Amino acid sequence: MLRFLLLTLTVFTFLSFHSFGQQISDVRIDKKFESELLTDVLSQIEANSSVKFFYDPSWLENVRVSGEYADTSLRSALEDWTANTRLNYHFYDAFNVVLYLRSDLLSTLNLAGLKDTDVIIVGDSTNAVSGSAVAVRGTIRNGQTNEPLLGASVYVDELASGTVTNAAGRFSLQLLPGDYHVRVSHVTLQQEAKRMFVFGPGEFQLDLYEKTIQLEGVTIAGQAPDINVKGIQMGTVQLQVEDVKKLPAFLGEVDIIKSLTLLPGVSTVGEGTTGLNVRGGTADQNLILLDKAPVYNTSHLFGFFSIFSPDATDDVTIYKAGIPANLGSRASSVVEVKQKSGSKEKFGSQGGIGLVASRVMAEGPIKEGKSSFIVAARKSYVNYLFDTFIKVEELVGNKAGFWDLSGKLDFALTDRLSLKASGYVSKDNFTIANESSFDYQNGLGSAELGYVFSENLLGGLSVAYSDYQYQLGDLQLADPYKVSSGVGQLDIKADMTRYTEKHALQFGGGTTFYGFKPGERSGINADSQITPVALPEQQSQESFLYANDEINLNDTWSVMAGLRYSMYRSYGPADVFVYSGERPGRTSTLTDTLQYSGNETIKNYSGLEPRLSLRYSLDDETSLKASYNRIYQYIHLVSNTTAITPYDIWMGSNYYLMPLIADQYSIGYFKNYEDNTWETSAEVYFKDIDNLVDYKDGADLVLNPTLETELIQGKGMAYGLELLVKRSKGKLNGWASYTYSRTLRKMEGADRESTINKGNWFPSYYDKPHDLTLSGSYKVTRRWTISSNFTYSTGRPFSVPENGFLFDGVLVGNYTERNNGRIPDYHRLDLAFTLDTSLKIKKLWESSWTFAVYNVYGRKNAYSVFFKDTADARPTAYKLAILGAAFPSITYNFKF
Repeated sequence: MLRFLLLTLTVFTFLSFHSFGQQISDVRIDKKFESELLTDVLSQIEANSSVKFFYDPSWLENVRVSGEYADTSLRSALEDWTANTRLNYHFYDAFNVVLYLRSDLLSTLNLAGLKDTDVIIVGDSTNAVSGSAVAVRGTIRNGQTNEPLLGASVYVDELASGTVTNAAGRFSLQLLPGDYHVRVSHVTLQQEAKRMFVFGPGEFQLDLYEKTIQLEGVTIAGQAPDINVKGIQMGTVQLQVEDVKKLPAFLGEVDIIKSLTLLPGVSTVGEGTTGLNVRGGTADQNLILLDKAPVYNTSHLFGFFSIFSPDATDDVTIYKAGIPANLGSRASSVVEVKQKSGSKEKFGSQGGIGLVASRVMAEGPIKEGKSSFIVAARKSYVNYLFDTFIKVEELVGNKAGFWDLSGKLDFALTDRLSLKASGYVSKDNFTIANESSFDYQNGLGSAELGYVFSENLLGGLSVAYSDYQYQLGDLQLADPYKVSSGVGQLDIKADMTRYTEKHALQFGGGTTFYGFKPGERSGINADSQITPVALPEQQSQESFLYANDEINLNDTWSVMAGLRYSMYRSYGPADVFVYSGERPGRTSTLTDTLQYSGNETIKNYSGLEPRLSLRYSLDDETSLKASYNRIYQYIHLVSNTTAITPYDIWMGSNYYLMPLIADQYSIGYFKNYEDNTWETSAEVYFKDIDNLVDYKDGADLVLNPTLETELIQGKGMAYGLELLVKRSKGKLNGWASYTYSRTLRKMEGADRESTINKGNWFPSYYDKPHDLTLSGSYKVTRRWTISSNFTYSTGRPFSVPENGFLFDGVLVGNYTERNNGRIPDYHRLDLAFTLDTSLKIKKLWESSWTFAVYNVYGRKNAYSVFFKDTADARPTAYKLAILGAAFPSITYNFKF
């Protein structure tokens, strides 16, 4: 019976998966057996009923069944089949049977008052070891998905210490034989408390499940409740999608990316825009990964909605500081979005129906317990709403819409080898009748092969591909045309992780191939007379090696030290124009052309990128942290607009354009109160940026073969203070964050054309010194939850004419300085009410209704302020508001 209790524990993990069908009492044996293996007989019964058997296959080796049975109960048959063997059986419930070895174990152990599922047996009691410590190993998994749990805590009460699991869900402890109380926990999953009897070396597996009590309110982090204090990384936040779903959303569409703007240090230039600004960085300085595949445009409908399906997304993590050495290539932040793996045990689906779009997700096993799939799709019906219900004359002929499709496959090839493959495609289109059209599409794919070399050594090989294409059409001409551009990349990366008692060492390397399409113009109609124009494509390669070690020196000090060495080259075929002087000036200074053949190196860049993070614990609830990182960014988004638009051009560093280099210094104080119910933190940062890209006044960026003459590079500086107070428990919870920040730049060139604001520091277009966010949730009853967001920020800068001059009878504004004014301050209140209609313990599906109002008091927040030149008068200022009214919505969500 040594393994009986362990097997009953395994049964417990399967209880939620059995189907309603033929029970044990319904099974009748009516067959003649001639020396058939018992394992085969039990498999036949499982295939024809809802009964499941749990046993160690080694116990049933060579056990055979013979005899003729007519309408025999399963109990009677098992009595016969286990006679004269070491086997015994136990009916766990109406559907599950445990086979175990006969033993008097229960009489030798103090198990009074314990259930079978409360006990873990490690080692063999008939050959117990004494006097020396033995290795107790195990695997902790998510019971719903069978995925290994990274960072699960295994705590032994008698030792007042424990360990955490690695990326394979594995852990190891050295324990003397004896009787222990063990607690296993992980974020958002139900803690398991077990009685563990250790007789000798051995291992076990334990599955954790979602909490049986519904989580109340909104939480920011999906990690351990004290990770903000005890974790070494600072400026890092993980959001659970289930919590994001509770936040008020524009027209009811859950937006994972926009939810990040509620965090301190993260902002956007305005409503209806794509991209993030993190601690003084531009939108192109954020590396956004979907299962390791980079994403160049994260929005649908110009930033109103995120491309990530909430039903297929597991969590999202943002690194604002202390970025580990295995991540890089962008100067401001890394955002990792992880798709769910489908259930390997049962089929299921969920989705939602909203005002502008509907979504659906399906998941299930490919081979039960071994492999799974998940697929999710969304489709908007904005055009149908406008054509059918909102018949506004000004909108006739306008079109807008999007769709996306994502999926993931997960294979456990062996106990050590795993394979995961993900894919995503999307398309957006927007048309203003008889004026213009805009289309863009994303295509992403990734595959990751993981291998467990040993208890403490893991390896992984990943391949990822990303392709982003966009087109702008001019429909006003008799012969309309379109301008298209795009960027694609292929990533190959190898990683190794080694765990020891005090170290978590990561090392590896990889390479990325970029392909840039700077622009192409062609006619839209088949008989178009437009002369096609295509700028040459550009190619480059970025490679890197890295090592990163997280060291727990003692209970007080922890260090994470890393070093990344990156190398970059741009290569042909390409033509490079040569200009008089050290840097490109006007096109008129062009003197020569250099020709490079295929794969010939045009320019090399490289650099060391050190990373360092420190944590000093003042006590169990208080810590000080500091970090430094240097990052090289070799690709750039060339733009003269405040937000990502069709006119933007992605390009790599080249003969003239040098890589951006950012150094960030951060220090923070972290304090928790009342058993981690309250979290508080204060972080200060300073960022120094070299080779920041900007454009000259009056620059022409579209289809310009000599684009280098329109660009300048200079310095950037950002600094700020971030304050956070968060409540994680109880009916009322949420957070308040305040950020004071400045983002400045200095562009001083060799002549007046390449100098901005006379070479003085000036604010960037997204510089917003004050930013306040209040986000909370209150569970009124078991059914009703109220949540709200309030945001306030300083208006961003814009350019104001200092004076004017007459030209052809019109007073034209004279802009002598850039970003010398500010638009009005921004503030907005959102509310949401969620009704849970699925409180029954036994239910066929779960469902809820969410009623939300975006911009409750209808604030006409200015997106921009611009000036129009008029005759015989000063230039007149106009304010553009994207959303100047309250937007109510209703969404129905379901889950089978």
